[in-house]
Amino acid sequence: MYHLARALPDFFRDRVTVEEAQDEIKRNLDRREESLLKLARTRIYEDPASPYLKLLKVAGCEFSDLASEVHRYGLERTLERLAREGVYLTPDEFKGKKEVVRGRVSFWVFPEELVRADSSPGIVEHSSGSRGRPLRSFLSLDSI
Repeated sequence: MYHLARALPDFFRDRVTVEEAQDEIKRNLDRREESLLKLARTRIYEDPASPYLKLLKVAGCEFSDLASEVHRYGLERTLERLAREGVYLTPDEFKGKKEVVRGRVSFWVFPEELVRADSSPGIVEHSSGSRGRPLRSFLSLDSI
């Protein structure tokens, strides 16, 4: 909570103009392939507990394969192919309400394990659990 309290003044002090927001969106769109590959390397392929790593292994997709596909066919086509091969989580699988089953591989996802330890300060939210066990989620100031 201390980190959030310290970060809020800067968060509210920094005003963003429409032009700055548009420029940032354009830069992010221009870098999205490389951003995805960086994210995949650090948050999936370097994390043995990642549920996405398990799914990528079932699909036979190593990081070099992913990078080659993204550079050759683009982000959308690569993600569509991976989804056809079972590299996705349904909302119920992601929330840990349903077991992930792909071929002969099955496992459970624990949403609390998907929260980034290195994220910026933010707000922790809890669901009511009216349709299952309560879930914790995190919204970082960076994502806002």
